[in-house]
Amino acid sequence: MMRRGMRGVYRGAGANPAGDTDALQTDVMRFLSVLALCLMAVFALVQSLPLQDTRTAARNSDALQSLQAQISVQQRRAADLQAQLQQLARQLHTTRASAARAEQELASAEQTLHAVTTRTRQTRTEHQRLSAELSVLERRVSASRTQLARLEQRARRGTDSPGTVQRQLDEQRRTLDEVEQRVTATAGSPSPAADAEPPPPPTGFTLRFASADALQRLVRAGRVELYAMADKHAWRLHDDNGSANLRPSAFPRWFHEMEAATVPPGYRAALAGSGSAIAEASPMWGVQLPTGTRQAIERLSRGTSGGTLVIGADGGVSLERE
Repeated sequence: MMRRGMRGVYRGAGANPAGDTDALQTDVMRFLSVLALCLMAVFALVQSLPLQDTRTAARNSDALQSLQAQISVQQRRAADLQAQLQQLARQLHTTRASAARAEQELASAEQTLHAVTTRTRQTRTEHQRLSAELSVLERRVSASRTQLARLEQRARRGTDSPGTVQRQLDEQRRTLDEVEQRVTATAGSPSPAADAEPPPPPTGFTLRFASADALQRLVRAGRVELYAMADKHAWRLHDDNGSANLRPSAFPRWFHEMEAATVPPGYRAALAGSGSAIAEASPMWGVQLPTGTRQAIERLSRGTSGGTLVIGADGGVSLERE
């Protein structure tokens, strides 16, 4: 009986290997199915990555094209502003030339001398201010155009993100807005010289010095300033105890014109020996008189139709009727 039990156990053990094999095959199939699913998921993920990069690149390309279009618009705007600034500079040059001619025409207008001098000073100050402002605006527009060109290159190359380029573009747009406002304000402001009418030239009077020695004494004492002028440049004559020389000077705001023949020969010789460009030209001579002399001229010419006003060595004035 014991043998039979052992055989029964042996036979039972001999019948299980076939079932274990089926179970093992089933597990292998399951593993392969899971592995296949994992591989399919990984493959699908790998396939989706290039598509996502392509879409991102397409969006970036559209953004960059939009930025380039905006940059082109701002560049054209900057070029237009540059042209307007150049036109304003030409207008300013014309106005300055008109003001210079007006200064020369106002040489002997004694009755309105103080008013004319004030207007001329205001005109010069305003021109200097406008010239400085135009120079600043031109530099700002030039810098903005340079920055816009750099932005265009960066946008084309894609070295910067669209957001960075957009911020820099907005900054340049604000700069051009400010320049445009200043250009509009400057173009709409009236020229201070437009309303300044030169007084009528003196008629019936001739102004001269009593002698060359009288003029030399006044110049040597610093009471009379003598200028040689040509092409909006001026040289002032200095007489140091008989040693005459001309030095560059600011163009006088007003002066009384003198005939070259009435200028002392020593002063004309000093001009010829100065070696400056004015020596080769035909300069205009003019003098600035002291306040007392101008008042005497105004007093003597008031109510008189004409005559010769003679300035003595002491600065006094006498009237010689014709």
